[in-house]
Amino acid sequence: MNQRGAVNSHSAFANTYVRKPAAGPEQQAVSRSLFPVGKRINDDYVMQLYGLETQSWTKEQFTEAVENITRIRTEARSYAKGHCESRALTYVKNLGVNVSSMKELKRKFAEDGSTLFAAKVWAACYNPFENNWELEGERECLAAMNLTYKEAEARLKGCFARLFVDEKKEMCKGINKATLATHGGQIRMKRTKEEVIRLGVHKKRKKGTVVGGWYSLAIDDLMGPGEILQKELQKELQVSQVLVCHVFVYFISNYTLAAT
Repeated sequence: MNQRGAVNSHSAFANTYVRKPAAGPEQQAVSRSLFPVGKRINDDYVMQLYGLETQSWTKEQFTEAVENITRIRTEARSYAKGHCESRALTYVKNLGVNVSSMKELKRKFAEDGSTLFAAKVWAACYNPFENNWELEGERECLAAMNLTYKEAEARLKGCFARLFVDEKKEMCKGINKATLATHGGQIRMKRTKEEVIRLGVHKKRKKGTVVGGWYSLAIDDLMGPGEILQKELQKELQVSQVLVCHVFVYFISNYTLAAT
């Protein structure tokens, strides 16, 4: 574990997803702007996507295009949701939280509003999502759906990657929503307007760190989630060392008595 409470394992998510075999001999090439992330897919969007090509289309062709794009986005969103939840759950399990589903993690967070548990949830919601993680998820999703991007649009960020980012945000919102009926504690990365005023607009936040309150129930706590997890790890190591010493003394004492 590093100073941010991150688990030092480059292969932590290596076996999370296995690519499915391609559905056909050739992958379907699609636009990087195939679907919008948060907007409706309708005839107007199809016209914007395909341009002049749609001038000769029939109503049935528009309907077919809308249904096809909607289906692809729905499948991709489902894949992205599972990918994000798997990353978070794998990470939080490595921090000692015994859960097997996002529903179970939400329930435990709703029951335990302690700063320590919040730090573990915060770490699981942010630490595994770095270093262009959405591009990795995008590649896996495209391969699983037997799709590929058109090479001519290589400079644009793909709609699949943007969808992965959106699903990660929705996951965090869902985790916070689970506590509203109990302790109401909310984890976050960004500063509130009040903190921006108090700390100044030029106070920069490095990626993966927090500036200001990262947990609504610990606004005045100067320790960040990584520091809290490090402190907890040190306590566990100290307890382990004490236990080892007691066991050693116990065996030495018994050996001495047996020898006499």
